[in-house]
Amino acid sequence: MTVGNSSNGIGILTNRQAEVLRYTILGHTQREISKQLGISQPRVSAAIKTAKDKVRLARETLDFNDELKYLAILQESGYKGNAILKKGYLY
Repeated sequence: MTVGNSSNGIGILTNRQAEVLRYTILGHTQREISKQLGISQPRVSAAIKTAKDKVRLARETLDFNDELKYLAILQESGYKGNAILKKGYLY
C-alpha cells in the first residue's frame, strides 16, 4: 500500500478511481461521470465499488493494527489473560 501521490495513483487508489470518487463526492451521478470522463457507466460503477472496497480494507487494516498495539501495551504492563480482538474492543 502506498501513501500520498504516486505515478500509479493517489494512495491506494488508481488515478481513475480517485478521479471517479472526486466526482462522486461532488455529487455527480454515474451517468454524468461517464460522460465527463468518456468511459462507460459500468466502468464508473466498478471504479466506485473497487475504490470503496480498497478504502474499507485500508481502514480495517489500520483498526486491526491499532488493536494489536493496544494488546502489546497491555502485555507490556503485565496483562497475562487471553484477549479476543474485535473492532476496537477487547473481549
